[in-house]
Amino acid sequence: MMKLIYQIVFLCSLFVVAMQAQTEMRLSPLTHSVGVAVVDLPSDWESDSTLAASMYVRVGDGVWREAISPQVVVIRGRIQIRSVILDLAPNTDVGVRVTVYRGGGVAQEFEGTTRTIAEAVQPSSGTLLYVSPYGSGTTYSRSKPGSLRALITAGLPCGSIVVLLEGTYEDIYDLTLNITDDCTAESPIVIMADPSRTVVITGETFLNTSWEVTPTDAHEWSCPLPTNLKYTSLVVGQNGQRLYPYALRAPVDLFPGYPSLLDLGYDQPGMFRSGARLYLRDTTSEAKPPGLVRTSQRWSCLTVNGNYKKSHLLIRGITFRYFGNTRCTENILGIPDACYPPSTLSFNNTRNVTVANCEFEFANFPITFNGSCSDIDVRFNTISDGVGTWSHGAFKQTRDTWILEPGSYGRYLENVGIWIAPFENDSVHNINIRGNTVVGTIAGIAVGSNAHNYVVDNVDILNNTVSSCYDGIDITGGNGSGSTNARIRNNVVSNTPVGTSLMYPSFGPYFITRNVYLLADRKNHNNDVFFVTCNNDLTDRSWTTALKLNAGGENSTPGAIQFHHNTVVARGLAGFGLYFWGPTWSDFSAFNNIIQADASSWMFDGVAQSATYSTRTDGNIYHSPSTGAVATIKPVHGISQCYEPRSVDEFRSDLSLVTGSPFVVIGQRDIVVNPKLVDVSNGNVQLLAGSPAIDKGLLLPGINDLFYGSAPDVGALESSFSSSVEAVDVVESPLHAPGPTRYYSLTGVQVDPSDLPTGLYFKILSDSRGSVKASSVIIVR
Repeated sequence: MMKLIYQIVFLCSLFVVAMQAQTEMRLSPLTHSVGVAVVDLPSDWESDSTLAASMYVRVGDGVWREAISPQVVVIRGRIQIRSVILDLAPNTDVGVRVTVYRGGGVAQEFEGTTRTIAEAVQPSSGTLLYVSPYGSGTTYSRSKPGSLRALITAGLPCGSIVVLLEGTYEDIYDLTLNITDDCTAESPIVIMADPSRTVVITGETFLNTSWEVTPTDAHEWSCPLPTNLKYTSLVVGQNGQRLYPYALRAPVDLFPGYPSLLDLGYDQPGMFRSGARLYLRDTTSEAKPPGLVRTSQRWSCLTVNGNYKKSHLLIRGITFRYFGNTRCTENILGIPDACYPPSTLSFNNTRNVTVANCEFEFANFPITFNGSCSDIDVRFNTISDGVGTWSHGAFKQTRDTWILEPGSYGRYLENVGIWIAPFENDSVHNINIRGNTVVGTIAGIAVGSNAHNYVVDNVDILNNTVSSCYDGIDITGGNGSGSTNARIRNNVVSNTPVGTSLMYPSFGPYFITRNVYLLADRKNHNNDVFFVTCNNDLTDRSWTTALKLNAGGENSTPGAIQFHHNTVVARGLAGFGLYFWGPTWSDFSAFNNIIQADASSWMFDGVAQSATYSTRTDGNIYHSPSTGAVATIKPVHGISQCYEPRSVDEFRSDLSLVTGSPFVVIGQRDIVVNPKLVDVSNGNVQLLAGSPAIDKGLLLPGINDLFYGSAPDVGALESSFSSSVEAVDVVESPLHAPGPTRYYSLTGVQVDPSDLPTGLYFKILSDSRGSVKASSVIIVR
């Protein structure tokens, strides 16, 4: 019997070995970039601390060129090698070559090709179905259009092309579309506006009844509120401003300082709903009736249940307005026991979705992908709201409820413009968010949720404009969750306290490049987080930062963040270019950035004795016109003791001293100087002629290959000016280790100088710091 057990165990072992996946390179193309991953590494590779890699790419029929050096990361307990290829055009052939090194030698080389994806468009063939606001019947022709509500309720098979004729649709709400079959790009489901026509889907209703002034208060007005609107969270005044939903009409004795409609404690005009009545108050002292007031009578527009199918769904060219009526269930006492925030377009476990060229006005949670939603393209949409201008305390405290005050329920408004929200254990991939304009939501664009153990792989957030939000662009993680191969690039984020938030350390790598951050502070309210300065002064102004890293412990397997070629302007008493709260991410590099901040370019909060803390900088320009401080370093969070270095040398010394880490490397080419931007007060951060940023950037293969002049400019925007430099630093990669003079061909391949064929070559020199100088080009005849 024992012999039989041994035989079974031996056979099972052979089966496990046979089933192990083979190491491979996977290429994940999007429209303008490609994610690269080497996965299923052998166990001896995973345990090798010398593991490194280089990458070369070839676009179209071009030559091989060095690209972004791959990073070694840990995802769900397994070592992987990750990188990206940027700045590609749609439908372009790309060749990729990754070389993996161990112990300084080549372990294996991988080579493959892919093609960036083409933009999803209306197919040339399919079943055309025309609908109109008052359509009926089953003909669905342009001359006899049908009902959109009836069509969606009945279900849309693959190949359906639904064309919405011009007009305002008022009956499109609380609809559900179930995807039951896998569709293809050649036979998609399309819901689109008639080209060059205005199509509006609205949940709007008007409160234009006779307004009554409160007898004891000439500045408070009220009107009857229909029963179906008793929990609405959306009321817009005649000036187009969204009113804050106060939890109380007047202060209560138990909490006398809690903001109410009477005192407008959040400095916002507001509303309060109590049963069958709506009360309004403006911030002005002028007593006048509110006039025409708009609200929402609809909880949602459309929910798509994808059932994990490849829907190939395209929604294009439609305007969505006024979806903001909270849905609550009540107990026998008439008190809500659960409330559900409104949303406009929700996609659940839906794959292959494009939302393009749509507009959303006062539409709560305009575009949300819940669960396992992959192969998503959200492009060229416009979203506008008003909640993003509120203070941190104001929008956070919309969650507060007073048990005996029904008017305090259903107010939750932590609204996100475009949101990718995975569920527990989900594996999501290929997220493309580009060319959108988001104004006035709490977070403009967000990837991530509070769920555990999900992975979002291959994210490209590019060319978006985000303004008047609290957070501009967020990628969150934690609880074993996060993103990998995520890039935030070429975006403009303005009038926000936080440009990008990366809460909780995660897998990485993250590439944050070529963004412009124009940051503005807010007033804090009512027990919100108040900032204590290094002089122990308490301020009610929020801090501002282009990059916020906080809310989590140190990552034992840190993913890398690369923050390169960004232009940051951070205003306010607590205006910091970059704010690192605790040693949450321990592999951070920042090259070629312009960081202008009223307080200081860097803020390190609570990083004392962080022995593995890794921060590498070089080629940056720092400018703090108000204080002159390069950085603010608080060893212990909450204690006002600070270091405020005024020079790069002091910055290097102080950060190394506080952290105790040998991995703090502050570059020799960081400088403290006015970058000479055109007009910061009006948001123009182009470089003036003679700017010290011109032609002074490090060469970063794969990031700044194209530039004007003798070297890249520092910052996000390349200028048309040039200045002369003698040599250009090249950022280190596994192939750029310190050593003797080396020679490279124009394709980036190292060659033996003793046997060079005819051609052009780079002569490369390393200095004592390991930086590399491109000192000359030689010609061999």
